[in-house]
Amino acid sequence: MSAPHSSPSLNQLEQQLVEAADALERASAAVALARALRNLDPVRGAALAEQALAQIRGLDAPPAEALRARALATLGLCRRNSSALESAVQGGREAVARYAALAEEPVLLAEQSWARSHLGITLCMLGDNEGALRQFEQARDLSRRCEDREGEADALMNIAIVANQIGDDERAIAMGEQLAPLYEALGDNYHLASVLNNRAYAHLCLGNRLGGAAATDHFDRAAALISQALPLARQEADADLLAACMDTLSNALRARGDWAGALANLQQQLALAQTLSGRRMEAVTLATLGDVRRRSGELAAAIDALQQADALFESLQLAEQHAGALRDLSAALEDSGRLAEALAVHKRLHATALRHRSQAAEEGLHVLEARLRAERSEAELQLAQQRERELAALNARLVEADRQRNLLMAELERHSLEDSLTEVANRRAFEQRLGLETERSLRQHSPLALVLIDVDHFKQINDGHSHGVGDAVLRTVAWQMRRQLRQTDLLARFGGDEFALLLPDTPAEPALQLCEKLRQAVLAHDWSVLSDGLQVTLSIGVAAQSPARAADASHDAAGKALTEAADAALYRAKAAGRNCVRD
Repeated sequence: MSAPHSSPSLNQLEQQLVEAADALERASAAVALARALRNLDPVRGAALAEQALAQIRGLDAPPAEALRARALATLGLCRRNSSALESAVQGGREAVARYAALAEEPVLLAEQSWARSHLGITLCMLGDNEGALRQFEQARDLSRRCEDREGEADALMNIAIVANQIGDDERAIAMGEQLAPLYEALGDNYHLASVLNNRAYAHLCLGNRLGGAAATDHFDRAAALISQALPLARQEADADLLAACMDTLSNALRARGDWAGALANLQQQLALAQTLSGRRMEAVTLATLGDVRRRSGELAAAIDALQQADALFESLQLAEQHAGALRDLSAALEDSGRLAEALAVHKRLHATALRHRSQAAEEGLHVLEARLRAERSEAELQLAQQRERELAALNARLVEADRQRNLLMAELERHSLEDSLTEVANRRAFEQRLGLETERSLRQHSPLALVLIDVDHFKQINDGHSHGVGDAVLRTVAWQMRRQLRQTDLLARFGGDEFALLLPDTPAEPALQLCEKLRQAVLAHDWSVLSDGLQVTLSIGVAAQSPARAADASHDAAGKALTEAADAALYRAKAAGRNCVRD
């Protein structure tokens, strides 16, 4: 994203357009006004750029060719800012092709660098990081050739952003550290704020990837950097930049478990995002807001925000970001007990993820085939043979992509039956298995035990030690129990801090003995590694099905009765003072 440069006011540009004498002059004035409107009114800016292209159609003079390239680049930028990303790429590609055909004058090289940088940003927004990186690297090289240090810095900043997006967060942070002093020396607060924001976001990504104590350090660094960026963004009075910085702050607060702070910032961020011309930031904000509300227990509000984000991502065709919103919406619906709706959303998540991967592979193939056809018309046979090898390699990658797609389908199917936090079965998977095991128990006259388990005083753990510690407690409790179980046993997260355990071929007494072993294992665990003063205990209720007594019942009725008996036993364990096992 480029900063506003010193330029005539909008009124002056409007007047220049009115006073223009001939077609070339009118077109030049229209392009200048379109560039000035790229953020304020990108729809009108796009119309002015198209008007300029119509006015110079048929003119072959070198000034007209340079102006045609400038108009196409401006058209692509305005279309991007109004969320018409596919047509923005089309305009951007035509612009850089026309610039490349012009004489290598310093001014034109600088303009070509500018056009390539903005094309790269649009490709980034569409998820084509490889294509974006090629544009940014060419923009950097062009700026070096014409000794445009500011253009070179802009290209390097964009390369750092792509490094962050492809997971090379350390490189993104290091490049940002090198760029910040340059923009400070230039007095360019706009780009300085952008660099600080990008470094903060890279620290967030690195912290999420590392986890543990190292994550806390990176989250704190992100918060410190964004606190420097926000005043600069407000000073520049650029709504898009301010919204981007506020989005990074929201993610930093969320990463640190500050739900109240994140919620307050997101509400301001949403109000700002809704004033922007494009709706991408509004969709991103709603998705983050939905996640924070879900983690704060505000499920109805979370579902509403995530459904709005879902509709916006669908209309904008932002498949990569859409997948995250669908994943959170499915979880919120499941937490609310709306299991059928949660499953429907999860199926849409499957389709979105697969469509995104398939489209990316197909687009790469079409681009390479087009290049190959063009080069076969030339005499450079060796170069054409090289492109043939590239096509063969791409075909091999497509085969691999298909294999990865099948793996992804299997992985997504597993996740639809797995609790994402504890990595044990979720309630849907438990209820499916309960029906099967109850029916088998009745048919084969085999014993079956069902156990309900509560983490004692879990709300106090969240309130006293943070929600992050609470999540770690649930993961550790699940791990402690799972390591004691047989492969045929099923452990599931039943909801919140409650777990359920299904023990096939297990009479009451062995089930009680196993549950006492589980209770003691959790009690003896050293919880201080998560938080000083933390202690965790379990209350456990056990119910066993006797096939002889349940012989006349349906397996649905028997399963319901078994669940109710386990729930009553859990109530007795709590009434007895918790930290005990009851049947």
